[in-house]
Amino acid sequence: MFPQTGRRAVALQSIHGVNDNHSRQRSRTLKSSRVLYTRPVSSKTSVLLPVWREPVTTTTGKAFSARSSAASSTMTWKCPTCDLEHDDLPLCFGIDAPWRALVPESEFDQRVELTSDLCVVDEKTFFVRGHIEIPIHGYPEPLAFAVWSSLSEQSFLHMNERWEEADRDADPPYFGWLCSPIPVYPKTIHLKLSVQSRPPGLTPLFTVEPTDHPLAVDQHNGISVERWHQLAHQLLQG
Repeated sequence: MFPQTGRRAVALQSIHGVNDNHSRQRSRTLKSSRVLYTRPVSSKTSVLLPVWREPVTTTTGKAFSARSSAASSTMTWKCPTCDLEHDDLPLCFGIDAPWRALVPESEFDQRVELTSDLCVVDEKTFFVRGHIEIPIHGYPEPLAFAVWSSLSEQSFLHMNERWEEADRDADPPYFGWLCSPIPVYPKTIHLKLSVQSRPPGLTPLFTVEPTDHPLAVDQHNGISVERWHQLAHQLLQG
């Protein structure tokens, strides 16, 4: 069970919501402009899946292309977001919101408010989606994990209120707990995070508290291209 300010989840993929009047009414509390999800897509357990450079804008359908280095060893993989096959290694892996750790699927409609970026369970447990970015030495783009952090109610309400403000990236960082598993690293649930808003259209940036945890070390020191290939292959092969 996660602390109230503090997940396990399922793979980031295209989920089609039902825009009924009830869901529209509930969605008013969340300012994220992305679609409100009113039905879970499946009951699978948590999986981190690749996305064709997971969309970083709040306009659905536009994605930022992942690119591999010239030396990249390739393998074909199918993106669950665009449903297309690609033959270079992805730079972004995503996972669904952690509501399944707290709520039976049959109670989703009554207890969960969910958009692509924000999640509220029972009006007292709050999550935001963001990126943990791992610099890749000698490569222009980082490896990104699109994961979820818990926030306190105060932090969540402040972030939500500031969601569409042009200067939101000037806000001080929020404290959060990482609530997503990242299978290529030792236990990541409840690692401490700094959650920094970025300009509208960009997901928040998550910075892991500096410790000797391998995820924190990689984020702060960066990884080699070879290490990126190793991690990507491990995730693609499950």
